[in-house]
Amino acid sequence: MANQFHFNKTFIESVKRMNHQIIDFNRKMQPVFSSIGEFALKMNHLGQLIKKYFDENEILEAVSRLSKGILETEEDLKVFKALMVEMGYPPHNGIDIPTMRLIV
Repeated sequence: MANQFHFNKTFIESVKRMNHQIIDFNRKMQPVFSSIGEFALKMNHLGQLIKKYFDENEILEAVSRLSKGILETEEDLKVFKALMVEMGYPPHNGIDIPTMRLIV
């Protein structure tokens, strides 16, 4: 019986300590949680402004075209580098994309 009482007392003390730690953590983190909430509200407001002035479909199309252009440029770079190596030329790091595409 004494062991059971000691266990219960120890368990209750442990739970109280954990509870105090959780409360302390929440108190210390409250400014962080508040700032995250404020940031989310600002981002939501910004999103609403963007939607008001820009067509979402146009933005998605522009991002899609940009992505496609990047992939095409990457492929052109691979071909260009392979040609330069095959022809025995040194690396051409300063060449612009339009000139590189003319060579390819």
